[in-house]
Amino acid sequence: MICAGVFIIFLVAMFSVSSYCFAEGDVAKYLAPVDAKLNICGYDKMKGLDYLNFTDLANPWTNPECVKECDKCSHSVAKYCVPYMSGAKECKSTKSDITAF
Repeated sequence: MICAGVFIIFLVAMFSVSSYCFAEGDVAKYLAPVDAKLNICGYDKMKGLDYLNFTDLANPWTNPECVKECDKCSHSVAKYCVPYMSGAKECKSTKSDITAF
């Protein structure tokens, strides 16, 4: 019975803290993409550069950069530029990056 009481107190505390954080904080900032230099895309000095583009698909976490919009070889998925992997919009550079895998 004591465990159930402690668990309920824990749930109420977590709900209270979460509610306060969502009401007072900027949740979108914590969900925004971050580039290789730890800049948050779309905030502070990266204002207007809302999307994260991966310059090297074979090693995606080495040099991603914030860009204004995705290039013609990729499309936006939750503010990340994801390259087209097949079809008419696929670029030759994408094919060469994929073969590196």
